[in-house]
Amino acid sequence: MALFSRLVIITLLVVGPVLLPGCSSMKVSDVQPVSPEVKGELVIHFMNAGEGDSTLIQTGSGENILVDTGSPAAGPDVVRYLKNLGIRRIDRLILTHPHDDHIGGIFSLAADIPVDRFYDNGLSNFSSTMYGEYVSLVRKNLSRYAILQAGESLVTGGVKIEVINPLLPPTGDVNNDSIVMRVLFGDIKVLLAGDMGEIGERRLLNINADLKSNVIRIGHHGENDVCSRDFLRRVSPEAAVISAASINKYARPHPALLHRLEQLGIPVYRTDLDGSVVLRTDGTSYSIHTGR
Repeated sequence: MALFSRLVIITLLVVGPVLLPGCSSMKVSDVQPVSPEVKGELVIHFMNAGEGDSTLIQTGSGENILVDTGSPAAGPDVVRYLKNLGIRRIDRLILTHPHDDHIGGIFSLAADIPVDRFYDNGLSNFSSTMYGEYVSLVRKNLSRYAILQAGESLVTGGVKIEVINPLLPPTGDVNNDSIVMRVLFGDIKVLLAGDMGEIGERRLLNINADLKSNVIRIGHHGENDVCSRDFLRRVSPEAAVISAASINKYARPHPALLHRLEQLGIPVYRTDLDGSVVLRTDGTSYSIHTGR
């Protein structure tokens, strides 16, 4: 792996508050441990998957959880990144929604690295040749396949993954019905927003969903239809990560979104500028490293 050229360490209240520029301090009462027994270290890799998205969660107990696989073009790069980490098996693969830039890399992955269990939102509100091939691959053995929707959770090795979206009934829009989840490890919370846009965010705000997180992986690659000021205030992140390509036809991340984040004093890490972004945490504090 390449040496990381940038390092930010953020520590929650232990003997006193640590404050990022432009961010308010966090109270001890705002965070509750998932479990009294936190094992080892949690590492989250926000991989540089071009225009697509792929996130690896490594638990202290040795479990590898992959969220999305990038596009067909990015699939080989995702596989190479995993192999460089010494990963030879994925315990759980979660596909947030069926767009090609999130599921397309699965065919490269499946050819090289075994996957024990597959998860998606169970919805079929999308039609494409690639999606049909994806369904044939992922749902051919139902004993290894499960559906994740709001209110469900996965727990392993001191890590809890809360599924916040899709709410039922679904919106019928592929992006807004993305799986959105919050990863909890000790006092640290990381929100993975899929490609959920303004409609999905508004639904979560309307039901007063618990969104508060230390770090947010911004939805929809930083398009302008995500992360309204109300949503960002509810999440109250100390840092944000955006998955985007250095050259992309959608001109993401959108300048208006970057302006909102700047106004709220939220530091931003971008895969198009920073390469892969890696978060490490012992459940009390966390550090963020970049590949460039």
